[in-house]
Amino acid sequence: MKLLVNSLAKGYSGIRVETIQLLIDMINSDIIPVTYKIGSLGASGDLATLAHLALVLIGEGEVWHNNQKINGIEALNRYNLKPVELQAKEGLALINGTHFITAYALHLYDKVNKMIEHNIIGTSLSLEATRGTSAAYSDKIAALRKHPGHSIIASKLRDTLDGSDILKSHISMEKDHKVQDPYVFRCVPQVLGAVEDALEYLKITVIREINSVTDNPLIFADADMIISGGNFHAEPLALPLENIGMALVEIGNITEKRINRLVHPQTPELPAFLAVNSGVESGYMIAHYTVAALLNRARVLSHPAVTDNISVSGSQEDHVSMAMGSAQKSFEIAELVEQIIALEIYLAVRGLNLQNRPKSSDTLENVIKIVNKVIPLSEKNITPERK
Repeated sequence: MKLLVNSLAKGYSGIRVETIQLLIDMINSDIIPVTYKIGSLGASGDLATLAHLALVLIGEGEVWHNNQKINGIEALNRYNLKPVELQAKEGLALINGTHFITAYALHLYDKVNKMIEHNIIGTSLSLEATRGTSAAYSDKIAALRKHPGHSIIASKLRDTLDGSDILKSHISMEKDHKVQDPYVFRCVPQVLGAVEDALEYLKITVIREINSVTDNPLIFADADMIISGGNFHAEPLALPLENIGMALVEIGNITEKRINRLVHPQTPELPAFLAVNSGVESGYMIAHYTVAALLNRARVLSHPAVTDNISVSGSQEDHVSMAMGSAQKSFEIAELVEQIIALEIYLAVRGLNLQNRPKSSDTLENVIKIVNKVIPLSEKNITPERK
């Protein structure tokens, strides 16, 4: 709703000030139209979804208000707001734009930004649980690869691990020292750094889109011109949304591989399946099953919607972006991968609980404390040295 106001207020859509003002009054009164997910093709605007928003402006439709679903006119009456009678061009102006897709992209950006931070924590905990080395996160290595995301992620990994006595305990050339860790640890700056760069691409695109006019036709009052164009076409959003969806699956892929190492019987630093009595107890084997199921679903969703074009409107609209599909499935991928990240953190903490270990960094010790508080450890699942 805010994105729609911002676009209309630029003065190129042929809509009256009072119509925009009613939309603003609805926002300020927390009158939120009930809309539906299916119907936008990412071209000719988010027609179906925005139409449900516009219904309330004319006293129709339904709204969410005070956690209740009520009739639109009832909500307007509560605040002495009068519905508008749409004039020429106003109906088109209200439904012809990319505002729903852009809203999805905004929420997705925030969500993925937090997920990257949590994935850095999960990576660091797993690295410590398997007695890995942080050497690959060196700023010297990052300086030789000119992708900004690499340097950002390497720096955050170093900060997260800073002060860890676990790393110090095996950083010298002792018998348990590892010259090189598996790729799922060693290449995190490269992989997660690429995700960081993909997220930056999405951010740049969203900022541009927020400040654009995506209506059609457009009114150029100063030039006394009305021009039909294609600013409603959401291809500029579809491609970065698909890109971030694939990037999220890559987070899931590399995280699952680390989880596999946490529970694998051949990981020497940890008991098989993180079970105290391996062979008698299955430990966290089924947690890995859950991760596999989540990742399978995310991979299926990573098939691009943007390449699956369907002509509509008697083939007048013969190339549509399907960006709403790109937005919604990428958001669902994010929710799936979020759970995979959470499970890595949980299992890595469990692995560290089962070790007679030195102190980790302050950041990671705080995470360990939170996890153990939320899911208390059973006494039988703590080694005697850790009690």
